[in-house]
Amino acid sequence: MAGVDDLFGGSSDPIVYCRRLTLSSVSVPPKLVVVEASGDIDLASVGEFDSCLCAAAGALRVGGRLVVDLTAVGFLAVRGVRSLLQADCVAADRGATVRLVIGSEPVRLPLRVLGLLDELEVFTSRVDAAA
Repeated sequence: MAGVDDLFGGSSDPIVYCRRLTLSSVSVPPKLVVVEASGDIDLASVGEFDSCLCAAAGALRVGGRLVVDLTAVGFLAVRGVRSLLQADCVAADRGATVRLVIGSEPVRLPLRVLGLLDELEVFTSRVDAAA
């Protein structure tokens, strides 16, 4: 009978599929802020994601735009969706907008399931979202 070590290539160490989240933010004066996320937005990383989005949305001025590029994100937890909605509310209070750039189904799926694709501004390219 095969043991656990045989099934997982001789190691009983767990296989981790999560990709570490990295974030970058760039301001393009006078009215554009771009936040780019790469990796997984999960329970372990959502606090960092939330802080970055809140800071970016809080820096917007009237008529400004926050573009959140999620094309390099492999997983979006529901708590990450909450962060996006919170940033959208902060931006709206400042007379600004949030636009999402989504390239993969695992990121689009939670937004679709929650009925938010029609509520949020979603694009497939950063150029279109920034326009």
